[in-house]
Amino acid sequence: MISRSPASSQQLARETRERFVAATEGAIVPVANAVRERLAALAGMTASARDMQQHRDDYLAFQAQGSNWVPMSRTAWRKALGGSTQGGPTGGLRLELIGDEVVETSILSSRLAQSIQDKAQFELNDLRLRIQHLEGTAELDAKDVLKPEALARTLVDQWLAVGLSRETWARVQDIVQQRLVEVVVAAYKDANAFLIERGVMPEIDLKSFVKRTGSVNSAPAALGGSFAHASQAGTTLPGVGGAARAMPGGFGAPPGSFAPAAIGVGRGPGQVGGDTLVATGGSPLVLARQRAQGVLLNLKRFVTARIGGDLRHCSPGPARRPPPGRRRRTGSEAVASSSRRRARRPSPRPLPTPRRPTR
Repeated sequence: MISRSPASSQQLARETRERFVAATEGAIVPVANAVRERLAALAGMTASARDMQQHRDDYLAFQAQGSNWVPMSRTAWRKALGGSTQGGPTGGLRLELIGDEVVETSILSSRLAQSIQDKAQFELNDLRLRIQHLEGTAELDAKDVLKPEALARTLVDQWLAVGLSRETWARVQDIVQQRLVEVVVAAYKDANAFLIERGVMPEIDLKSFVKRTGSVNSAPAALGGSFAHASQAGTTLPGVGGAARAMPGGFGAPPGSFAPAAIGVGRGPGQVGGDTLVATGGSPLVLARQRAQGVLLNLKRFVTARIGGDLRHCSPGPARRPPPGRRRRTGSEAVASSSRRRARRPSPRPLPTPRRPTR
């Protein structure tokens, strides 16, 4: 692997993004032509009067605004290139209210991004690791042009900006996916080949990216034990392999308190941590069951510490079994018993025949 200065690595990463944007930008015009053909075919189909009118309106709207959608999408896509190279991943959590229209727009763009992700999963992962190696970051920026969400969101936003409706996009999204996915997958392959030619991680060893957070030498912890209990016992934190000890009080939580964020997967003596279980091929269902048990145990400790008393009688007991000497009847035995009961029932008496009056 060739050693580079930070400046040259940043420049190489920028060139890779520029090549990717240039390759995908050329697909916007063919996508627009395919959309126009689809709308024209729908407008010529025979259907109900309402559907035929809607198809004609969609076709006329795209004929009027589709010519604006192409240049606006290309311009916005080139601007997104500048925004993705200004810095690393944007940290921090921002809470804000969003409207129904924003949610519907996100759904439309996420469908297109998911179709790209499904087809280009391996190429995208390799390119992501190489870019992270060049830039020295842990993750790509949320608005990085290399992510499928960036291109999908740009196309949908510009579609709505020119005055086209979400319903029209839903009618043509399948043809957009077909024409766009092939180009994006080819662009990912070209970007990886460009970096490999320049000596950027010719071979990717995924074992070096697996983070093992547990160790067989770490101190045992009870299933669902919180950080507060670990600090009282003076044991190491679950999941750090003895590298650091728990802070007093479980990161500010008093002993016996319920801390959902501090719940870990318990490990018995001689067992590895939960993350190692997943990394070595363990079942995710087992890991999820252990986490759920840990939550219930911590909740039980919390309620006991607050109101006192023993909660063992609240736990569900074993299933009820039939008393000794009696066994559960099979289906054929139940049918035979029901037939015998019906046979023992007395037959209903016939109704008296009415007599005709005599004159």
